Amino acid sequence: MDPYHLRQYEIEYESTQKFCTFLLNAISDFGYSPPSKILDIGCGAGSNTRRISHWFPDTIVEGIDNDAELINAALELNKSSSKLLSFHKKDLFGIQPQVVSNFGVISIQTM
Repeated sequence: MDPYHLRQYEIEYESTQKFCTFLLNAISDFGYSPPSKILDIGCGAGSNTRRISHWFPDTIVEGIDNDAELINAALELNKSSSKLLSFHKKDLFGIQPQVVSNFGVISIQTM
């Protein structure tokens, strides 16, 4: 795996912090229930997906990417992470709408 993706595991990006803070504030301010499932589209090697799962430890978090090498890296780098965290090789354009509708929150931070 290239150094760029490994470096992502060393720092938490501001965009991830803002995304998770926004969700937590919405849950608190509007009386929403925490999401039961979060889909992270374009997860790459999974660093932000793992951080989202840390912010929401009782939520199923699934990362998808169309790059098999990155998904394999995500699986390897996160094999000791929560059982609620998973990674799958999927093409965004091949996902059926009914599959996407099963997620309470969808994250697309970079593509």
